[in-house]
Amino acid sequence: MVRETHNPGINTTSLPLSPSVVSNRWQRWVFIVRLIIFFTFLVFRNTGRFSKVVRVFKVLQKRHRTAYKSGMLGKIARVDGKIFWHLFSGGAPSEASGKGLSQEIFRILNPDIPGRPRTLMLAITKRCPLACEHCYEADLLNGTEIWSREDLVEIVRQYQEAGISMFWLGGGEPMARYSDLRYLLQKSSGASEFWIATSGYRMNDQAARDLKADGLNGVIISLDHFDPMLHNRFRGSPHAFQWAVRACVACKRAGLVTVLSVCATRSFSTEANVRKYMELAKDLGVAFVLMIEPKAAGRYAGKEVALFPDQVQMLERLTMTYNNHPDYRTYPILEYPDMLGRLAGCGGAGNRHLYINSNGMVQVCPFCQTEVAKALAFSAEETIRLATRMSCPVTTGSALLPT
Repeated sequence: MVRETHNPGINTTSLPLSPSVVSNRWQRWVFIVRLIIFFTFLVFRNTGRFSKVVRVFKVLQKRHRTAYKSGMLGKIARVDGKIFWHLFSGGAPSEASGKGLSQEIFRILNPDIPGRPRTLMLAITKRCPLACEHCYEADLLNGTEIWSREDLVEIVRQYQEAGISMFWLGGGEPMARYSDLRYLLQKSSGASEFWIATSGYRMNDQAARDLKADGLNGVIISLDHFDPMLHNRFRGSPHAFQWAVRACVACKRAGLVTVLSVCATRSFSTEANVRKYMELAKDLGVAFVLMIEPKAAGRYAGKEVALFPDQVQMLERLTMTYNNHPDYRTYPILEYPDMLGRLAGCGGAGNRHLYINSNGMVQVCPFCQTEVAKALAFSAEETIRLATRMSCPVTTGSALLPT
């Protein structure tokens, strides 16, 4: 049955979409058992000893309780036959998630040896049709492209060989280089997951199906307000809200993991706004909501944009509520990386992720923008070694901790 939505500008005949989150208790336990078997297999494959399984599970459980105040696995989503419990861990069982989790197992069993990054955020283009209020690539947008499609393929190849299990392809707007994006996906190995971060520009049913067939796993769609007018103003385009909602519908239909990303600005960060946003996210049937605090970078450089302490406390409380309380079991998983960053420190500087901007510079993270080296001037292995000697000064950045 189609129900009315409080959000103007949405075609109510298509809402609500089917949820990605598994709310049935018995189905959830079946999937959890599958995950436990998968974890156990990975520990044994990496150590050859079942005795290590208990140790790894205890660490993972302690980590999850610290971050989320719940057991080792809270909410889970199921998309295209894969199980998702944490946005940065990928879908299991799969070769990509097995590679990433194996790195985490190594960290747990070898705490004195520096870990390696699992995620590479790669800006594949400077092109963008928007003028977003907060854009951290603002100084580089719509300049001359430096990457050829073969450059992009080579970067992915090198970093896959260096152990990267997840690539987030952004920009700019990655859909502005649609043919090159498809070429990159087609030429890349399935040993990693590939996601794009998009405004929804040019994303429709055909594009979503084609990208899925090319090897895309998930789509992170920027939607910064439930109010169409306010989102359009924030993104600098009268079409932004329509693009984002259309992209959600198309990506869900295509079997892609669909995520909404919101920049939780001071003006947005009220309890009433977060709750209305989560209602929209539920109607759109997305698997995750990614909530990111504004940083003084890009167009926000030199500005007082950090949230007030009471706003941070409210967002952390609502994160726990939506992820743990049974009344919200049908809502998307709410990811709040800044909260994890305050607990565990930033995952940048090659700790758990690296960023390559659209000018070809490897940076420790997208927000502090400390440069490491020119991509392709050094091998991926050399760049990772250089990055791990640095630190990310944005202590509230994403920790990218798996559960």
